Amino acid sequence: MKILFIFCDMFRANLLKTFNDGVKKKGLMDYWFERLGGTCFTNCYTPAPDTTRSLACLYTGKYPKKNGCYKRLTIPERYLKKDILNIFTFFEKYDYPMYFMFNKVNEKAGFFPVRGYKNTQIFDSLEVFLDELKISLTKNENIFSFIVLKDYHWAIDDYGHNSLGDYYGQKHLSNCFEMIFNKLTPNNFDYIFIFSDHGCKLYKELKREKKIYLINDDRSKIVMFVRKKGCNDIKKVSRLTSIMDVLPTLVEIIEKKNSYAFDGISLFKEMRSRYIAIEDQSIFTSSVDMIHDLWGVRTDTHFYFSSFNDSILLKVISDNKYEEEKNPDNTLVLKLQKKIKDVACSYTKNMKEHEILVKYGALSTDRYKYSDGQKRKNEKYFVLRLIGKIFKNIYQRW
Repeated sequence: MKILFIFCDMFRANLLKTFNDGVKKKGLMDYWFERLGGTCFTNCYTPAPDTTRSLACLYTGKYPKKNGCYKRLTIPERYLKKDILNIFTFFEKYDYPMYFMFNKVNEKAGFFPVRGYKNTQIFDSLEVFLDELKISLTKNENIFSFIVLKDYHWAIDDYGHNSLGDYYGQKHLSNCFEMIFNKLTPNNFDYIFIFSDHGCKLYKELKREKKIYLINDDRSKIVMFVRKKGCNDIKKVSRLTSIMDVLPTLVEIIEKKNSYAFDGISLFKEMRSRYIAIEDQSIFTSSVDMIHDLWGVRTDTHFYFSSFNDSILLKVISDNKYEEEKNPDNTLVLKLQKKIKDVACSYTKNMKEHEILVKYGALSTDRYKYSDGQKRKNEKYFVLRLIGKIFKNIYQRW
């Protein structure tokens, strides 16, 4: 079995017409999905919308609570539990040659815990990787290859969280796909998995939305596209799926059965009445004392969000479309909260501690004056006053 992974960091699914019929214009990567042909999973989610935790879910088929990578700083190489199956131990079990392409910074940081496995080669040049992989494909009956493309994430960082960043992100990804499939033909592989780990928010969305929406489709829905050898057309699957489903899918493909306890299920298995719980923090910067304060759960019919101070229940209308339940069914809300409690790392604990802080006034915001009696001003007010003074001085001098 010859398998290729193409991981596109932070590639946002609902900005692509292939994954969202509401998008009017095709992007550069939409043309690549059409060119390749395969199955597009239009409702695929990560339970942990950041790279470290989401990749750990990919590697193990389990929630962060069970795989060891429970916070953003818990890097897989150091925190992934050793006593559970992961993708790399699985392929090593069957003596698959493993080829990896990612930059040295990612290797040293431990995002890809592949060092120490036998029959493994690591490259930091896509061109060299493709040359070596092409030779290996002719010599080996079985092979697992893994390409890491951070180009979309880098373009968003360079050009901004806007349509320009998305355009250049897709342009650089498209260039990489051109390099890959100029050297290799899709039918060199029995299966090609193209996926992302999480999405991102654009500036305009951050300005108009509540913090509780940080874990909606923009960040928690991911790209998941699987091509089987010989496929030419695109098939769209709208049932609820997850990044945790990749390892169970590989087990089913190779072993023709599944005797492992995963939180994910095979992408090829028809299953309804499923849920995906999501856990995150509202502050993007990473720190040692970070805590989760955002939780959600996606079902076939609803999308529920919860934070320390707020909760929202959305009803699923269709792919990428929701409407808020103005009078949510309390029984349903309690049921969804229980699903979060079952798999989240810190929902019950953090909620309880927050209630204690509120009870004793530790989070009170009613201190409107300094001790000397002067009224407090917020940062935004201060900056606006400062800008006003600068322009006033310029005008007076002029």
